[in-house]
Amino acid sequence: MKNIDIMTKQILGIIIFFLGLVVLFNIIKIPFPQGSQKNTAGLILNWGDGSSRKFEGPVIDGMTILEAIQSSAESGNFEVDYSYDKAGHLQLKLLAGKLNQADGKSWHFYLNKKYVNTQDIGNFVIKKYDIIEVRYE
Repeated sequence: MKNIDIMTKQILGIIIFFLGLVVLFNIIKIPFPQGSQKNTAGLILNWGDGSSRKFEGPVIDGMTILEAIQSSAESGNFEVDYSYDKAGHLQLKLLAGKLNQADGKSWHFYLNKKYVNTQDIGNFVIKKYDIIEVRYE
C-alpha cells in the first residue's frame, strides 16, 4: 500500500512540474523559436498602444536593420520614409503609419534587446536568429 502512495505522489509531482513548465513558457512567450527556419531573423513593430506586428524572414549576408525593416515593409504593406542629413546620418521620418518624433514619441530600435541609435540602423548588420524590436515610445 505504501508503494502505491509513493508512486502516486511521484506521478503527481511530475505532472505538476510539467504543468509549471507550460505556464512558464506561456508567460515568457518567446516570439521566434530558433530553428523555425534555417537562416531567419525576426522583426517586431510595437506601436506603444498594446498593438504590434511580427515578421520573420531570411537574412542575407551583410543585411542591416534598415534593410530588414524595408523587406518587412514590402511584404507587410507598410511605409518606411527616411533621409540622410549632411553628415550622412540616417533621419527616420515615418514608419508604419507613425511619424517619428510626433506627439513627444519616436521610434526606438533594439537588436536582441540592446538599444541601437536610429542613425545607426543602416549600418548595423544582423545575423540569423536576431530579433529586431522597434518601439514607438
